[in-house]
Amino acid sequence: MRLSDLRITTKLIGAFATVLTIATVQSLFTMYELKIVQGKSTEIVDNWLPSVKLTSRINTATSDLRIAQLQHVLADNTAAMDVYEKELAVLDSTIDSNR
Repeated sequence: MRLSDLRITTKLIGAFATVLTIATVQSLFTMYELKIVQGKSTEIVDNWLPSVKLTSRINTATSDLRIAQLQHVLADNTAAMDVYEKELAVLDSTIDSNR
């Protein structure tokens, strides 16, 4: 039996079944791949993002520490130096607590 011998109804049903099968397989494959992407995004949120935030806090505290050190060096009286030394101690403990 050749394809040209089939009725148009049979050809249309066969074509529709083929398209439906391909669409179903594609949808199942997409769902599987999306589960993989979800797993990787969960890993990023749970494992990587907290360390990035912590690194950012350490970076900010280090920058603030260097600014305070400069202000301490540039201070011209002991009262200002004492204020900056206290600030340096707080910033240093902040950096140590974030390590």
